[in-house]
Amino acid sequence: MFIFVRPHPAAHSNRQCHRIASVHADEEFVVTSPYTAVIAVLAVAVAVTVALLVAVLAGLLARADGASHATAISRGGMTFATTLTLVALVVTTVAELLT
Repeated sequence: MFIFVRPHPAAHSNRQCHRIASVHADEEFVVTSPYTAVIAVLAVAVAVTVALLVAVLAGLLARADGASHATAISRGGMTFATTLTLVALVVTTVAELLT
């Protein structure tokens, strides 16, 4: 991969651009897309929506099992936190594998 940069003004070369054949190990080459922020916001929205649906389902199942209102809400809250943690773990793992 070649990166074209403008030479330093004090450089002795008369060319407008010169090629750097490699990127040093301490420099990070990041490719960003204009849609990166949109994709990140959508991923968070989907994760929260899935966690909310699972939490509501867990609360309804606890209530159908005969638990009190407080216990059903507590189980739903614990399920929401657990689901959100697992979805975040899966998303970060997939993102690391794809980059």
